[in-house]
Amino acid sequence: MVTVTDTFFIKNILVKWIVNAQPVKQDKLMKTLSQSNHVIFWNILHQLPETVHIRILKTLPDATPPQMLEIKQAIQSKIPISPTMFSTLREVSKSVRLAKKVSAPCSNGWNEILNDLRNQLHDRLILFDNTDAVAVETIQIAHLCIIHMGDVCSASNILESIFHIMFKNNLQRQQSAKLSIDQLYVMMSEIFLLYCHENGLRSEDDWLKLISLLDVGNIDVLMNVLEILHSQSHHKARLVVVNRCYKEILNYRKSDHFMKLIKKFIAMLLIPYTRLNDVAEIDPYDVQIDPKETAYIELFLEQASTIYGLANIVFENIFQLPIPIILNWSAFGKLLLQGITLGDVQKRDQKLNQHPRYVAQADARVRVLCVLFLYRIVQANHPDAVLFLLKLERMLMERFVQITKAKERYYADSITHRQKLRIIQALCVVLKLTGTKPYPLLEVMLYETNQPNINYLIELIVADSTIDTLTIANSLRNEKVKVSGIQSVFVILWLRCCQTSTLNEKYIYLLLPWTMAQNFSTRLYAQITITKLIAKFSPQPIEEGPFGEIYAAVNSYLRQGNVERNIEKCMKDFRFNSVFDYGNLLTMENIFHNIPKVSMAPPEDVVGTAILKDCLQMLGLGESHLGQPLEFDELSIEKRENLFLAQSVGGADFVQRKIVPLKNLEPSQELLLGLPENLCLKKMDYTEGLIVVASLVNRAPNLGGLARTSEIFAVKQFVINSLQDIDNKEFQALSMTAEKWLNVGELKAHKLVEYLQEMKDKGYSIVGAEQTTGSKPIQQLEFPKKCILVLGHEKNGLPAEIIRHLDLIGEIPQFGVVRSLNVHVTGAIFMWEYAKQHHVTKMLEKAD
Repeated sequence: MVTVTDTFFIKNILVKWIVNAQPVKQDKLMKTLSQSNHVIFWNILHQLPETVHIRILKTLPDATPPQMLEIKQAIQSKIPISPTMFSTLREVSKSVRLAKKVSAPCSNGWNEILNDLRNQLHDRLILFDNTDAVAVETIQIAHLCIIHMGDVCSASNILESIFHIMFKNNLQRQQSAKLSIDQLYVMMSEIFLLYCHENGLRSEDDWLKLISLLDVGNIDVLMNVLEILHSQSHHKARLVVVNRCYKEILNYRKSDHFMKLIKKFIAMLLIPYTRLNDVAEIDPYDVQIDPKETAYIELFLEQASTIYGLANIVFENIFQLPIPIILNWSAFGKLLLQGITLGDVQKRDQKLNQHPRYVAQADARVRVLCVLFLYRIVQANHPDAVLFLLKLERMLMERFVQITKAKERYYADSITHRQKLRIIQALCVVLKLTGTKPYPLLEVMLYETNQPNINYLIELIVADSTIDTLTIANSLRNEKVKVSGIQSVFVILWLRCCQTSTLNEKYIYLLLPWTMAQNFSTRLYAQITITKLIAKFSPQPIEEGPFGEIYAAVNSYLRQGNVERNIEKCMKDFRFNSVFDYGNLLTMENIFHNIPKVSMAPPEDVVGTAILKDCLQMLGLGESHLGQPLEFDELSIEKRENLFLAQSVGGADFVQRKIVPLKNLEPSQELLLGLPENLCLKKMDYTEGLIVVASLVNRAPNLGGLARTSEIFAVKQFVINSLQDIDNKEFQALSMTAEKWLNVGELKAHKLVEYLQEMKDKGYSIVGAEQTTGSKPIQQLEFPKKCILVLGHEKNGLPAEIIRHLDLIGEIPQFGVVRSLNVHVTGAIFMWEYAKQHHVTKMLEKAD
């Protein structure tokens, strides 16, 4: 049995075959087809290229096929026309109109039939026979005449009669054997659509007809009604129909048609305003977007976090509005801010789940569009453009401050990080356009600790601004400036020199005192900045130049001791080596591609060049704002987590690099290569190590002391009941900032048994600190390399359900009257015993 799908593919194959055949063969094939299956012949004919179509029409004789005789007899005898006959007439009418134009003889017989149908339709409308069968057939004939034969001029009279028939016969509740109610309503909606394109909706009654069409609940009817609304201007009844359309669309929210309908709906919602660009008599400056239509836009943006691609549809339509209307739209600033920060919104500081790249890149495209649209606003030369940008600048800064106050400490790639990054990306363009001196961001750079890519973008903003360089440099006199802020100032000095291609000697003498700073990281970056500046801008040979002695001294100091690995890494810092366009630092590539990529942002936040170009093209902007993608080595994982070199401990020969705590984070091989030799021994094999679990300990001072001891003895991970304990002042008084360098994890006490069982399966041995009948003195314990130390509650110790899971139980020999030690002290002694057996022993073995 041949299905509809089979017929579709057969037709397509025939069309391709005929198109590729020689003219003689084309004529022969089509002649054979016209004799064997007249309906398929006409169907294929109108799919051919027009030149082939016309040539075949001219070669066909004025024949009278059986289908023509059958239809002619039905019309003349006034017997019902079958669905097959109507199908044939629809196929034939498309080609007959063309044949008539080129005077092809084959159209004569069909033209007669079509004219008979026109006359019959005219008679039917006069006599107005309202019986169901006749009414349905009348609608079919009207649809054929208007849609397929192009009799637009009679659409108005026909339409009025058709709706009269529909209401009189209550067709929405009837079912024809030959034609479904859905098909009937689709035909009426198509006629109405053609009528509206020609005449518009002239009366309240016309608007009511739209609602009556929607009663059938058919998607094709719904699409036609949306198309009708798309072509109409504002009317007081329009919103009633709009609301009804939206309710109908919701019926399809779980189907594949939903996005197609929503796209049509949003375009329809805003098209009356978009068309004002072409209406000379209406001043867009005086137009206000209806609050109810604004409510729909806000609703769709709320749903955009769960409906892929919805935000793109919304903003693509918004950005087609005339600029005066947009700037006169009170809600636009808030909507734009939503677009700028669009993305997954989860619990703050929760790491985001990975989504398919194409889904996340759709959100990135919206953010790029929203930022690029600011250039369109400026290009429009609207008197309110600067005022809007200043308002947006204030909104972005307020949002940034609000996020910072909510949580100063946050994880890389958390929602806090991403929200702050997206705000800074937008400020890169806003501040460039307004020319505002970014003093608030300068303070953020100097006095706050943020993730690297945020700092990198702020450096570009400040370097590109009109803030005086010496003003920036003098800010270093404040002792509260963060280490990262000091390094950023050094980078800005470098960028400023690259912008002017000259070296101001004041910068060298300003940097010199920092080469002897107490903090190793600070003096290292100062030394590197000096050597880079002199090497790039000082006359050659350097030794004979004005800074020859300084260069030699600093360069010599840089190569002392075993810090060379660290120096090499810093010397290769992309900020000193990437070939930026220094005259245009704030390009779209730098903002959305280069900086996120070098800081190893998630793939969805590294926007590709293709997307950037697509957004520029969509907004009609040139590529002068694009910039160039840069090639560089990506930063290591510890750099992403805001890695800074710690203070020197004993001179240049002892440099310790540590990591910001993150759940389940383990040190990478690259980080370990940069550690002093003694620390490398302790941490090199990060598949092994001691994990200290203090989930049962509930006093903040004890937890703080344990954190400090864990960091000192290079514990692999320190696990506590709640990460909120870290912010406790009593904790911090004992920890002495150890939590900043220690890998801290969170494990609720009620999940401890499950955790221990899981870690056992991974090869860890469980050691408990407790006095039991089976416990051994600590000096007799042999700690496995993969080991978990479980500490008990301050008062109750380890519960029985935990003791059952222990592989080793140790106790500390005691010789006094008091029979227990503080849990912090107990933990410290056990950690030292582990370190003695593994870390210290290896050091001694290597020394021998």
